[in-house]
Amino acid sequence: MQEKFCNTACVERFLKAKGQSVKKAAKHLRNCLSWRDSFATDHLVADEFSHELAEGMAYVAGHDHELKPVMIFRIRQDYQKFHSQKLFNRLLVFTLEVAIQTMAKDVEQFVILFDASKL
Repeated sequence: MQEKFCNTACVERFLKAKGQSVKKAAKHLRNCLSWRDSFATDHLVADEFSHELAEGMAYVAGHDHELKPVMIFRIRQDYQKFHSQKLFNRLLVFTLEVAIQTMAKDVEQFVILFDASKL
């Protein structure tokens, strides 16, 4: 389902990031799509993170004054004792994907806040 991710705006962002070099942008985009496939980003669902979401560990808290999505991650010291790094990475990517889906067409940035006060 990479078509959903790889649209005209996506290609334009890769071109802009690589100084309009089609060759460099294509290589970077292929690498990105390969990573998305290996990480199975199309198969991330909220049910996988029901406990973390219920505890408010990670969520999109709305948008700032420039309409950038604001993501909150509350890091708990004991989380790694009971959960794998892979699960945390999947939660992080899931939250990023949710935030990106809420972005307006002309917005290309987001805000991430890590709350480590529970350490």
